[in-house]
Amino acid sequence: MSDKLIHPPQPRRHRPLLEQPPDITKAFPERSRDWGEDFPALIKPWVGGVRAYWIVQLQAFYLTTGNVVRVNGFDPETDVNLLGEFNQKNKSYVDLLRQVMTNQPEYDLSFAIFDVELPERNASERSEWLSNELPTQHDRGNTILAQMFLVGKDSSFNQWLNTWQSYLYPGTLVVGAEDPWLATEYEVTEPV
Repeated sequence: MSDKLIHPPQPRRHRPLLEQPPDITKAFPERSRDWGEDFPALIKPWVGGVRAYWIVQLQAFYLTTGNVVRVNGFDPETDVNLLGEFNQKNKSYVDLLRQVMTNQPEYDLSFAIFDVELPERNASERSEWLSNELPTQHDRGNTILAQMFLVGKDSSFNQWLNTWQSYLYPGTLVVGAEDPWLATEYEVTEPV
């Protein structure tokens, strides 16, 4: 028997950081914590992960840190820019960021899509567009659509907030139903 391996180990392809910065940088939502309790509102679970834009022209993610990375297994099938968060149960933000920055995703790392860059549409229309145009994302394993609901009163808002907190999400993200493309998001952890 030969000492030579049939398939010698190969160094891991390690190309997460793109060498050229993007021509366009994105401003992430403010995410202040003082929501004015204006209804109707679009709510979605606050994942608490690593926030990132999927930039179509780069075929890569633009992070809040300013880095542009590619992550194996994550390539949303769309021709518009998306906003979402990388998330993994029981992982800290630091651990998630390390996985994304070094292109070492674990099997249960997911990217939850929250919004789509369609500036001519309001928040409710963008949510509907996502659910109609990207339904196959649910079948693609690690790229998923975040649950989003339009609520018109505080009782239904509180019901979803309590439900998501029971699933160990920190709370809910809120935007006004007429909110322009990612102008403002609010993090809410207490019932209204």
